[in-house]
Amino acid sequence: MYSNIMLIPILLAFGLSLWAQFRVKGTFNKYTQVPNMYGLTGHDAARRMLDANGLYDIPIEPVRGR
Repeated sequence: MYSNIMLIPILLAFGLSLWAQFRVKGTFNKYTQVPNMYGLTGHDAARRMLDANGLYDIPIEPVRGR
């Protein structure tokens, strides 16, 4: 009987996490199609931030994928 009572919150938590995952993924996919104002890649932006703070010797390695 106790295991049946605990099953409901577990299933609700699982369903909520799936819903949140799909929302985040959908939002991410939506905004990957929007270009940034300066036309920079993530690598370029990171390099500029590091250089602006005097961190010239920190390497940045671009990677493929998301």
